Amino acid sequence: MKTVFSHCASGHEPYLIAAGVGKQIGEVVVPQFPTYKAQPQILADWYGKDPKIFLDQTAGQITDKLGYHGDYREFIKINLREGENVKKELIEHLRDFEAVSLTGTKKQFKNPEIGVSIGAVTYVPHLEKTHFIYPCTNSEIVDQSPYHIEGKEEFVKIARKEEEQYKRVFIPEINTFSYKSREMLHNEVSTPPLKGSLINQQNIEKGIFYNISGTGSELNTAVLDAVKKSNLVVYKPSFADGPGIKSNPDVIFNSNCIAMVARAGWGTMWMCQRAEKPIIAPAFKENDDPETYHNNITIEKVGLGVVFDDFDPSVIERALARTEIIKGLNKQLEMKFGTLDGLQYVAQKIQED
Repeated sequence: MKTVFSHCASGHEPYLIAAGVGKQIGEVVVPQFPTYKAQPQILADWYGKDPKIFLDQTAGQITDKLGYHGDYREFIKINLREGENVKKELIEHLRDFEAVSLTGTKKQFKNPEIGVSIGAVTYVPHLEKTHFIYPCTNSEIVDQSPYHIEGKEEFVKIARKEEEQYKRVFIPEINTFSYKSREMLHNEVSTPPLKGSLINQQNIEKGIFYNISGTGSELNTAVLDAVKKSNLVVYKPSFADGPGIKSNPDVIFNSNCIAMVARAGWGTMWMCQRAEKPIIAPAFKENDDPETYHNNITIEKVGLGVVFDDFDPSVIERALARTEIIKGLNKQLEMKFGTLDGLQYVAQKIQED
């Protein structure tokens, strides 16, 4: 059986993408990040306790040294200062390491054959075949930051060199820069949304779901303030401490859950797109990930939802007016790709090698 190792950025979605793609290829190892106590549960919420999904605690500790934790300028500084050393440490680790499956089975791995890099990762240990999967490249995001970043030119140069080395760069058709034209890379492959779908047919009250970013973004506060002002029942992730009824992510696929309030990260945006529900996102704040700035523009321009400065219940009504737009986009994508499941689509493309 093939082994897929994932080099993941901070946040919950990168390791969810890695697991969702990798388990369809063989056994997949994802970093277990020290600050994400709910990571095993979040994986199980989407994929069950799949015995092919493994968590690597040491890789998580190594990778987290270059992680984004709410201050993007600091994130770039740390990467430029420590990136090469962390890359060497990870390469050494991958020669022989232990990981634990979601079912609790320990297994020894040596030199995985396939690598997938997910998100804002630049110092990458390139394996025999390494692919990049995300809604934008790191060089694009930093190069087009809405605010000044010290070391920007150096970081962009390094990121572009890394991107050239990937066997394939998988970027969804609807992506961070969908509000404008962009030039595709020579190794780029367009995909459907990088999210599966879930089923929830429970009898629940009409309400909204909210999500909490795993990046430590201060926009989480804006999300919590917004849902407190809602006049609907509020559903929340099982790991969240804020207001609302604890729920699994499948709640957004329930017909009585009508929208989601969350920072504009693509994990949430794809979840909404697959469920054909609008996202309601707080306005961008400087020093957050520049990706969020562009994601917000795409949300408004493409019609995936709405962006708010000051939340009131009328924002929900504006968002619901976008529902038919989302359904129309999904129909077009399904006609083009034959599926809306980008995880399955990417896994098939990787296996074609």
